[in-house]
Amino acid sequence: MFAASFLGTLRHTQDRTTEELRKRRYDDADDDAWHVVADALDSVCDLVDLCLLGVPLPTTDGVASRRDDEAIATILDQWFERDPWNDGHGSMTPAEVGSDVDLDPADPSVKRVETVAETVIVPLSTAGPRAANWDVLFDRLVTHAVAVTSECRKLADRQRIDGATDLAAAWEGVADLLGDLAAFIAFVRRAAAWTNEPDRETIDRSEAAFTAARTLTDETTTTT
Repeated sequence: MFAASFLGTLRHTQDRTTEELRKRRYDDADDDAWHVVADALDSVCDLVDLCLLGVPLPTTDGVASRRDDEAIATILDQWFERDPWNDGHGSMTPAEVGSDVDLDPADPSVKRVETVAETVIVPLSTAGPRAANWDVLFDRLVTHAVAVTSECRKLADRQRIDGATDLAAAWEGVADLLGDLAAFIAFVRRAAAWTNEPDRETIDRSEAAFTAARTLTDETTTTT
């Protein structure tokens, strides 16, 4: 299983929403508009099914690296902007990965990503280094899903103002489901944070912060 499936499904919902937002007028009698909202709802339902495959999040036992997490997040955001379902522009080669990504997809020692036929892939697994990709994916899904939810509600408001109240109600339904999914994913991430061991970098930073705080406290006590 790969992250592109999730991102592509959500991006399809966004594209359908954007398509309707470009219209100047709305009418409940517009059959095409009903096909669009039904398609958007189907995409969100598909995304729900996909996300349930990653629940609960697999334990990582501290193997995840903050640096790698940030690199994967950047790759996923780039993917979402390009639209993974776009056959002409959706795939991304190692050379197209942003220079700000501190990870080389073409390096065979890199375990969190793959390069297949000159295409960067972020695999999802239940164990090993790639299991940590689930949490990063869910984090980015929440961010993008919240944005798409806002667009759905903006569309519903415009339709309601134009008198297309039934269409507005249908798009509100899409927004509600997507918003609930985002809240659920966020909860799943919080729950996993209680069971997964922190990565070594987080531990080091916490210990450094504790030492600095203790030093500051000692200095303040001495001064007073």
